[in-house]
Amino acid sequence: MLQNGKTLSMHNDAIYKGDVTHNGTLLKLHENSYTIGYSALLTPNGKSAGTVKFGNGVFLNLAKKNNNVYAGEPTETGAIPAFGGIMIREPAVASGYPVLNDEISGFQHGLLCREGFVVYKKGDVLMSASPKISYEDVELFDYVYQNYCLWIAKATGKAYFSPKNTIYANSGDIFVGRVVEINPDDRSVTVYITPAIQSNTADIAGATPTITVDNDGITNTEIPFSVSLGTEGTIQLFYKAHADANYTAVEGTFTPVYDEVADAYLVDYKLTGLTKNTAYDIKAQAITACGVATDTEESVSTTNV
Repeated sequence: MLQNGKTLSMHNDAIYKGDVTHNGTLLKLHENSYTIGYSALLTPNGKSAGTVKFGNGVFLNLAKKNNNVYAGEPTETGAIPAFGGIMIREPAVASGYPVLNDEISGFQHGLLCREGFVVYKKGDVLMSASPKISYEDVELFDYVYQNYCLWIAKATGKAYFSPKNTIYANSGDIFVGRVVEINPDDRSVTVYITPAIQSNTADIAGATPTITVDNDGITNTEIPFSVSLGTEGTIQLFYKAHADANYTAVEGTFTPVYDEVADAYLVDYKLTGLTKNTAYDIKAQAITACGVATDTEESVSTTNV
């Protein structure tokens, strides 16, 4: 049974739809929406339960490959932030929400819209970034027009509107939708949320691996080394004699393990069966949510003992 959107009032007047200040109602028009749940709602540092108002956005940490969401851009070590969805209200289950019916806390379960039509009534509008012209907590019907842009602030997940997709408050804020309908009946605006317009995953410095050779451990047939990575990912290793043209791949892939002292993800490996008194090149490729990055350590020689 469908329980979303404006048509609820046609069937059951007792269903609470929010009032003039409430954002985040999902319209399911012919099932044209994509919603998901989540495992945990966390603060940006990932250490405690978070709180999100309906209509605001949450973030994923792509490095984690899990279903936790954050009330603001995640700041954990090696975090790779991405838009996770808009927290939406389900009017038919309003009894499960707080008394104010305005937000979801970490101990409750909400629903996230990744694609679909979401209704907004009050919010912030940024008309110009320089000079700054903005309006806070206003009735959107009086300030917003069709085709205005919806942004999610990276620091807090708060939703705000601007006339163009080139006007935003802070670098890293995410453009997630446009106003597609102005609703005089309840003085609301309808926004189409779509992943098609969201920005690419941002690169982070920690996505590039670093090779460190253990020079004291080198023998005539072995070269031990470690690879560090500033985020979670997968490591592929390659090596060759310095004089050769082509690398040989080490069999399999490696998953770095977080080291609290180094504050990085580490892989330890030892090349064996090498030729004595020979220079070798070592290459590490890291595959992360940012893509692929490479580090190369050249002319590491085995001993002549």
